[in-house]
Amino acid sequence: MPPLRPNLELYLVTDSANLPPNSTVYSQVEACLSARHPPTIVQLREKHLSTAKFIELARDIYALTSKHGVPLLINDRVDVALAVGCEGVHLGWDDMADVPTARKLLGPEKIIGLSVSDHEQLGRALGVDPTYLGIGPVFSTPTKPDHNAPLGTSGVRSLLSAIPPTMPAVAIGGINHGNVQRVLFQSKDISGRRLDGVAVVSAIMASPLPVGACNLLYETINWPPLFVPTDYSIRTEDFPIYRDNIRKHKPLVHHITNNVVKSISANISLAIGASPIMSENPAEFADLAALPNVGCVLNMGTFAGGRESQDLFLGALREHNVRGNPVIFDPVGAGATSARREFAQMIVGGGYCTVIKGNEGEIRSLAGLETVEMRGVDGGGEGEGGSEEELAKLVHDLASLENNIVLMTGPRDYISNGARTFCLANGSKYQSRVTGIGCALGSVIAAFCAAAPVDESLIGPVISAIGIYNVAAERAEMLMEGSDQPGRWATAFVDCLAAMAMSDENLTELIAAHEVRELTNVEKWGKPAGRGGLKQDEDLAEA
Repeated sequence: MPPLRPNLELYLVTDSANLPPNSTVYSQVEACLSARHPPTIVQLREKHLSTAKFIELARDIYALTSKHGVPLLINDRVDVALAVGCEGVHLGWDDMADVPTARKLLGPEKIIGLSVSDHEQLGRALGVDPTYLGIGPVFSTPTKPDHNAPLGTSGVRSLLSAIPPTMPAVAIGGINHGNVQRVLFQSKDISGRRLDGVAVVSAIMASPLPVGACNLLYETINWPPLFVPTDYSIRTEDFPIYRDNIRKHKPLVHHITNNVVKSISANISLAIGASPIMSENPAEFADLAALPNVGCVLNMGTFAGGRESQDLFLGALREHNVRGNPVIFDPVGAGATSARREFAQMIVGGGYCTVIKGNEGEIRSLAGLETVEMRGVDGGGEGEGGSEEELAKLVHDLASLENNIVLMTGPRDYISNGARTFCLANGSKYQSRVTGIGCALGSVIAAFCAAAPVDESLIGPVISAIGIYNVAAERAEMLMEGSDQPGRWATAFVDCLAAMAMSDENLTELIAAHEVRELTNVEKWGKPAGRGGLKQDEDLAEA
């Protein structure tokens, strides 16, 4: 009979090289199995023991796992698994050809796992019919310094989407309690296929408190991520409330942004009543993220590249993700060079970006449309100017893929959370003629999101932020009285924005937007909660 489908939810992989002081593999596994939420499966991995010593240790570990009803797999060594009589083996990709032999030796009821890290390997792996697949590495990990290039969550999602639903899959590589929620959330493919679990090494084996590490991981896996709202409805009557929340909470906006726009981003943050801070000091990130009502802007305009930039962006992203703070990512110039495109994709795969904001060229680049060419960081790409249906579908599809909010700025702005997609028409011709105006919109969006109630559907605050920004731009243009004065307009724009932020005007009546009905997919998230929300094909101003 074929093996039963294993429970891969919390998969412990042992590692004798990273144990805490006065601990052994046996003592760590023993402690883990006594936890309130123990591992659901254990893999014994030993690369340097003699066969006799490996079998001795495996028998001791198997006595523990058997007592607790937890399957034990042996890494790579079919001979050790046979000697011990445990539930199966996990084979690395180099041993892929041995799967049929392992099956013949172990029998049809034993578990055989196989590692894959790209689509070529996956195709071949499916041909030998393992019991489950291990996808990785997700992130860099010191436990296997010779591993393949990290996949990131987008790479895991790509592989997962090609795996039949009947084949269980677990992710491995650098996973811990700080990133496990977004690994599970972001790796979910567009059809809803999810990982069956995560494999964890150092987060448990290197912990001086393995029982607590197991319990924390289990509870984190089974707790909704703080950065993901539970309500995806849109309540147009709340648009003025989102603005008023800025005055009430005075949100802090942590900027890691380009040198060109730091001044205008700070001034615009102050104009709406938010408090800006420009910090690129990693030592401050955890403290900043722990403050109430904080949003983060990651803007890669003056892109430096290299490990230092990567650590800077990912460090801020990690701290704000852990706290559930909104993160606005602006992949400036992502389509201009391959280095920028790869860096932007690394950021999106390395953490959860609440909102991805970019022009058409940048959004197309992140969507994987390699034909995009940009003249520079301010270019929209050669494809700029598509139909409403084409542009709306582009943001809808990327939002559905990344499970977040995607905003494409341009003559008309398109925004989607994968469930609802909108076109916004307000704005001024001057917005594309003054450096930094587009980037500074990220500061306003971050402030509106940070001031919103916990679990609020953030597409409403984002639309409100865009609306107040673009209406202020229109009003500033009217003050120009037909003259062409971009510099004067920029000053007037900040004044108009500040006036609107302090006013009691009804934003719902000012924002010109409509839903793209063909792309409504409320079922993606379930029935919206709260009040009735916006009806399909209804203008916001008419609601």
